[in-house]
Amino acid sequence: TLSPDGSRLYVVNGGGGNISVINTATGALVSTMTFPSGSQPGFVAISPDGNTAYVTLAATNQVAVVNTADNVIIATVAVGNDPFEIAVSPDGSRVYVANQAGSTNLSVINTATNTVDWNIPVGLTQEGVSVSPDGTLAYATNLNAGTLTVINTATEAIVTTVNVGVGCYALGNFVSGAGCSSAPVKFTITVEPNQALPPAISVNPTTGSISACAGTASASPQLQQFTVSGSNLTADITITAPANFEISLSATGGYVNALTLIQSGGTVNNTVVYVRSAANAPAGSLSDNVTIASSGASTLYPTVSATINALPILNAVPPQTFTNGTLAGGVTFTGTVTNINWVNDTPGIGLAASGNGNIMPFTAINTGSSPVVATIIATPAPNSAGCAGAPVTFTITVTPSAASQATITATGSPSPLNTIYGTPSTSTIFTVSGANMTAGILVSPPPGFEVSTNDITFSSTVTIGAAGTIATSTVYIRLAASTHVGNYSGNIGLTSTGAATVNVAMPASTVTKADLTITANNKSKTVGEANPVLTASYNGFVNNDGPAQLASQPILTTTATVISPVGQYPITVSGASSPDYNITPVPGILTVTAVPLTVVIPNTFTPNGDGVNDTWDIKYIDSYPNCTVEIFNRYGESIYSSIGYGTPWNGTYKGAALPTSTYYYIINLKNGGEPLSGFIAIIR
Repeated sequence: TLSPDGSRLYVVNGGGGNISVINTATGALVSTMTFPSGSQPGFVAISPDGNTAYVTLAATNQVAVVNTADNVIIATVAVGNDPFEIAVSPDGSRVYVANQAGSTNLSVINTATNTVDWNIPVGLTQEGVSVSPDGTLAYATNLNAGTLTVINTATEAIVTTVNVGVGCYALGNFVSGAGCSSAPVKFTITVEPNQALPPAISVNPTTGSISACAGTASASPQLQQFTVSGSNLTADITITAPANFEISLSATGGYVNALTLIQSGGTVNNTVVYVRSAANAPAGSLSDNVTIASSGASTLYPTVSATINALPILNAVPPQTFTNGTLAGGVTFTGTVTNINWVNDTPGIGLAASGNGNIMPFTAINTGSSPVVATIIATPAPNSAGCAGAPVTFTITVTPSAASQATITATGSPSPLNTIYGTPSTSTIFTVSGANMTAGILVSPPPGFEVSTNDITFSSTVTIGAAGTIATSTVYIRLAASTHVGNYSGNIGLTSTGAATVNVAMPASTVTKADLTITANNKSKTVGEANPVLTASYNGFVNNDGPAQLASQPILTTTATVISPVGQYPITVSGASSPDYNITPVPGILTVTAVPLTVVIPNTFTPNGDGVNDTWDIKYIDSYPNCTVEIFNRYGESIYSSIGYGTPWNGTYKGAALPTSTYYYIINLKNGGEPLSGFIAIIR
């Protein structure tokens, strides 16, 4: 690269890590610019006044700003990955840096502040950049994509992208002619009426700064802002915040991840967009790009940044326990916190109500008979950034002296127990006593057991005695009748306020199954009928159990079918199961009978002793052994009745022959049908 006045030639020696400065008049090496080891200088550009050199350092992703008078590096500017070609605007206010790999943005450095003002998305593998002689346009090449991106340097917006061929590259600056003129060229300019202008978005540089504590969104004045406008729009403008940031149209609230500016007549007037860090932003220095887009317009990416300060951390403190009269060891707090304030809700334990820093050793005090528990809340003081950490709560327990402590004593060992489901077992015993008690002793057996103080009334728990001295008392324990089949054991808990819990071991005890008989009910039907509904009877349920408590219901089956002939068929019981019962199935019988014949009722008979038709014989009535037969005279008086009709009526009433006459009968076959009725005439 030549200096603007042509007096110096700057040659980058990439392998040597330096730049040779040559006097162009003599060809002599006049000085050397040296850069940090391993930084890999790549390209150099000189400011229009010749006072400053800008050098890309590929290994450190920086641009070095060098004073050409003494070759001293006066600043370094962080840019994209693997910075490559570099160019300075004609007025010296901007430096454009092509980032060769891993970065899609062209970095634009403000030479007044030596900071990156813009990151323009021109794609990966940027290999070259140049600025027009009037400084209005910048051109960036994309090697792999084969494109040339044209940038408006006033707005840093992309004007267009031109396909020029893969492997494109750019070096150097535009130059004006050498004073040689050529033949004039004649051309025309046609002005079309009502020419539609392309949609465009404008955004002013981001201003303000953001600083917040981790876990809390930043608030005014810790905000950044930029102004957005649009012209010739065909759609609304959408603005999307990057991760860890939120945006709003108000400085005081309404922050979201994305918002929309509504265009009216293709225009969005200047609108201020406020940016804050989100509550979930991690601690550290953050930087990212807001995305501003509208259909047909070039998308803009203003940069926002924030400093998120870590909270001071106070590590958890385990519970502390001391005895009355002993020297409590105090508490040394740990963590990243530098100052701590703490409060104590029970100063009576010998510790002050509040303090600062670590808790120093103190003499523990408890003259009562029950432990005293104090709650300590330690709060980190805000750090230099004004960020306060989460408080830590822990307890300090001071127990009374051994001589005054409530004490529970248990003697004896319960024996193993056995019973059948539904029947309580016999009881086994142990004894309990207490000294210096502040309340009675609660006896809590393990599941499956119940306890009593008199071996008569049992319950799920009992309380022995009250405050003071509790004399030795017998506790009865047994397996409850409701305890399901299985093995049971565990600790019998003896508890009371201020006393240490005492556990009495209950040895393994067993509940075995009860006996349950399921009997299939006998059924009957006639040949040709469908089988009746099969049912069963149960004997042996306990604890108000029923069929619903079985694990699986019984299945009743028979070998009889609709067409089975007269006979008896077994009804079997199977499939029933229960964890609490030994089940014995008992079969039943399904009796299949012949179809009853239709009775034939004569309306006369001649009881005259000649041996012919002397009785009222009803044909087939013997098929209905449960039938009833009643006969009445013309006055409605009953003169004959029977259940079944084993002996036919002989025409007498109370041993005397009835006269020739007409009599009336009602026969109920007891088969579910209507009773039969009519008349019978006696003829002698």
